[in-house]
Amino acid sequence: MESPRVANDEGEVVNGSLKKASFLIFTQGLRRDFSGTMYEHRSDDAYLGGGQLGVITVVKSRVTWRDFFLTLPFSLTETCLTTGLGQQYCDGDGGSLTFVLNGVETPTVLDRVIREGDRLLVTFGNAGEGEIMSQMEQVPNPR
Repeated sequence: MESPRVANDEGEVVNGSLKKASFLIFTQGLRRDFSGTMYEHRSDDAYLGGGQLGVITVVKSRVTWRDFFLTLPFSLTETCLTTGLGQQYCDGDGGSLTFVLNGVETPTVLDRVIREGDRLLVTFGNAGEGEIMSQMEQVPNPR
């Protein structure tokens, strides 16, 4: 049985508890699929799994979004997403990469520690504010 999830004001795990957060990635308006087993439990620090798509379990404190994404079979930087099949979605190449954390555009999110309840949208394209907010609404509630 998982211990209760408790986080301090900095979003760090306390008393051996777990944090939950969630994310989705869209490219040119299409939602990327992370349901395959190749994405599940790839690290003991933070991982996908547990049956709820896009929900991350964070076990260790001070895990950043970059730390988490480095465990997955694709590459993500502040300006470029490269899929496991080699497709590239980079700023200036038919759109731009945008990061929205908890409803607020956050270009530096990759270096932020994942906090309890965080919801992250990564989207590439030329979407306007309305489309981005519609995508954000699809990021699951991790709690």
